[in-house]
Amino acid sequence: MHRRRLSRLATRVLRRLLALTVIVALAAGLSSEIGLGLVARAIGAASGERVQIKGLSGALPFALRVEELRLADADGPWLRIERAVLELAPRALLDATLAVHSLSAGAVDLLRLPPAGGGEGGAWPLALQLDRLDIEQLRLTALGPGLPVLSMRGGAALSRMGQLELELAFGTHDGSGPRLAGTLHYASGQTLSSGELRLDSELALDDLGASGLQARLRLHAQGPIERLRLDTDGSVRLPQRAEDSELRLVAAGDLAPFDRRLQLHGLSLDLTHQGLAHGLRQRGTALVALDAGLAIEDLRLGLLAPTPAGPLGPSGELRLSGRLTPAFALDANVSELPVPVLLRWLPVPAHALDGLIGLELRLQGTPKAPLGTLDLQALGLRPTEGVARGLPAGDLRLALRIGEQATAVDARASAGAGSQLDLSGRIGGSPFTGLGPLAVRARGQVDLGLLTPLLAAGGRQLDGQLGLDLGIGGRLHAPRLDGVARLSQAAWRDRRLGLALTDIDGAIRLAGDHLEIERLSARADPGTLTLSGRLGWRAPDWPVDLRLSASDASPIELDWLRLRGDADLRLQGALARQAELGGALRFSRVDLRIPERLPVTVATLEVQEIGERRQPRRAARRAIWSSGADGPAALRLDLAISAPGSVTLRGRGIDAELGGEVRVGGDLGRPAIAGGFGLLRGDYTLAGQRLRFTRGRIGFDGASALDPTLDLEARVSTAGATAILAVQGTARAPSILLSAEPEMPQDEVLARLLFGQSLSRLSALQLTRLGLAAGAFAGIGGQGPGLLERVRAGLGLARFDIDSDARRPDDVALEGGRYLNERVYLGGRQGARTGEAQGVLRMEVSPQLRLETDVGASGARAGAAFELEY
Repeated sequence: MHRRRLSRLATRVLRRLLALTVIVALAAGLSSEIGLGLVARAIGAASGERVQIKGLSGALPFALRVEELRLADADGPWLRIERAVLELAPRALLDATLAVHSLSAGAVDLLRLPPAGGGEGGAWPLALQLDRLDIEQLRLTALGPGLPVLSMRGGAALSRMGQLELELAFGTHDGSGPRLAGTLHYASGQTLSSGELRLDSELALDDLGASGLQARLRLHAQGPIERLRLDTDGSVRLPQRAEDSELRLVAAGDLAPFDRRLQLHGLSLDLTHQGLAHGLRQRGTALVALDAGLAIEDLRLGLLAPTPAGPLGPSGELRLSGRLTPAFALDANVSELPVPVLLRWLPVPAHALDGLIGLELRLQGTPKAPLGTLDLQALGLRPTEGVARGLPAGDLRLALRIGEQATAVDARASAGAGSQLDLSGRIGGSPFTGLGPLAVRARGQVDLGLLTPLLAAGGRQLDGQLGLDLGIGGRLHAPRLDGVARLSQAAWRDRRLGLALTDIDGAIRLAGDHLEIERLSARADPGTLTLSGRLGWRAPDWPVDLRLSASDASPIELDWLRLRGDADLRLQGALARQAELGGALRFSRVDLRIPERLPVTVATLEVQEIGERRQPRRAARRAIWSSGADGPAALRLDLAISAPGSVTLRGRGIDAELGGEVRVGGDLGRPAIAGGFGLLRGDYTLAGQRLRFTRGRIGFDGASALDPTLDLEARVSTAGATAILAVQGTARAPSILLSAEPEMPQDEVLARLLFGQSLSRLSALQLTRLGLAAGAFAGIGGQGPGLLERVRAGLGLARFDIDSDARRPDDVALEGGRYLNERVYLGGRQGARTGEAQGVLRMEVSPQLRLETDVGASGARAGAAFELEY
């Protein structure tokens, strides 16, 4: 019995050794070039040429190399593998497992999808364990043209019951695109399309380029391959100057990859910008077809925006339906979209507007040559911030008909009751290129009073009607304007400049780069102004030839300045290089009034500037102009200004007439002024005493041509000394200076100016008047006139004063009177003690000789005074 058992065991061992010897010998034989060729042909024959192997090499059964492997069916090859390397672990065969350490391929091309068909189920002869799969180039030609070349890494396991599990990671071959990773479950008896797939992928992009863009994308897919459940969540963060902006996308749907259809039912888009949230929410279910391009069926998106209460609320709806690629057949509709919501979605800041937008779009053709219609209406457009919020609401309607050769345009804009602009015509070629020729006409009326809210803050006002009849030619990127703009019954007022023009009428004709002012006239009561000429508003260097004429015009009326006269001015040359302003101005009346309520001495405030200065100082501006840098520096001047005896200067006790001629040359930055307006006559009333100016001049070399400089002087010589009162500064801010020859105290100068005698000889009443006058010079006692001054003005007298009687120093006299002309004074005097009334007559024969006579009940008195300065 024991020997029998040993014999059977020895026989079994010998058989296995013999089998192993045969296998080793067979493997050695098959590893030869001839043997490998036999194996390749045997596999092809056994599979009915559905497995085709070329270039089989390596050592069986441990390592094999294949130059090309093709899988085919009755319709031909559907998978091609190139440069494949297979490394096996034969020992695992003892456990009925085909263990593959590594399977790599240089290129795998899925030429088309494999044939559908189920298996019979049941057990597989061997289990499969693939540790490492490495495909350098994976081409999915079967899924569609233009797909990127991928790379694939992973592993696989196949049980003997036919359960297949794949764990794969995909990326683009050049490494530039995202990477995907997931698992595929494939049960025995299933077709490829019914395999269970679970896919998770996450893409992260940080600091993309110089913009600091950060992006995140997560994709989850699960379910049978023939109907995958997709969930996507992505966000994009773009750092801004003040606050980050974030865009987040969430989408869900069911994907049928073999039918190339996506049922979308969970799309949402949220934008957070400057602390405000906006969003899009899908309403209902939409179908996206990918079988022949891209088509969308019934995609409805509700727009969400912040409500006054805070949370997001509905703000319009967007509908899309139709095909996008390869050719358009698309219908889009936007309804009740608030303008503020649209402006917040724009990538650039825009002015705050209110209103509602509706849009209907129908597109056909191709992206390079689109055809279709666009109808847009924006109703109730109104600015909501700044001074522009006072503008009336406006409406805009636009219709585009995009054809193969041209696009027809029809638009209308209206605002208020009297403003409407119609635009119609054609744009040649595609309107999206900007290269097509324009043939558009614009006609309408604009009520210029609509601009009042914009101008009122600057003290300006514009009224009237502007009629437009313009042709727009050229091309979109370089339009050309031809036509006429007509002003009628217009008026322009500028309170700061005192400019008042009414009955403005005229026409401006545009002809490409030039505009011609046919005749633009305005009324400046009681006369008129007329402007005509040409301006190259879009031509190089801005050529100009304008002529301004005035006839008895009074365009400027300020509280302190009024002008009236004639003018003939001409501006010609090139504004961008060198132009000349020449001509003549003849003033029949120039009234300068010094403000009564401004103190004689104005305190100087020390101002400290904080931050960057927005406007250059006047000296800096003059330097810029004189250097010729982008300003009117090259504007040469050749002006003759005359005002013969027609310049009057009044206010704060000054009453003077001046006249003369001024010649202005040089340029605007550095004018050369010759001549001036000299004193013809004038006096200064100080505390009721009239002082005659002995010399005077008005200059225009100050900070402003409308605020001339003053240089007037009055002298009183008594008792071997001369008291001098000088008026200097500007017309709007004069200053009064007291001096004497020889020098003496200010109160002594004031006494000689007021009373013609030394301070030591004044009476008590005169000292009181001297103190009041000194207080007025110092700005004490209020800015308005005193009691006597108000009485004098009310009675219409040139003088009304209380003084000591010259013949009786202890008696107080009240005197009042008027100047019959420049040299004759007639008045009356009443003494307080004697009660005697006297008539007073004074005549100035010459600046050195004066005559005076008094006539009263007690008699008459006459005298003469001669004055000589040396």
